[in-house]
Amino acid sequence: MIDVQWAFISIVTASLAHFILRIFIGKYLGAEGLGVYTLTFTIYFFGMVFAAFGIHVALTKYIAEFLEDRETIDSVTNFL
Repeated sequence: MIDVQWAFISIVTASLAHFILRIFIGKYLGAEGLGVYTLTFTIYFFGMVFAAFGIHVALTKYIAEFLEDRETIDSVTNFL
């Protein structure tokens, strides 16, 4: 349960930091600069989603499934 709490805290912290960063970028760069930043960040985000393509989900599933079998875990993590 503590892992879920830490994951939630990290997501909330990252979201707040990004929100505050957008306020400062909008203030200093104006509407056009904020638009360029948002477009760039969106392209970067989609690129990262397609680059990862669910690998972390598969890795979490297989590690949990084969927790006792260290050889299988090593082969899966080395493959990915």
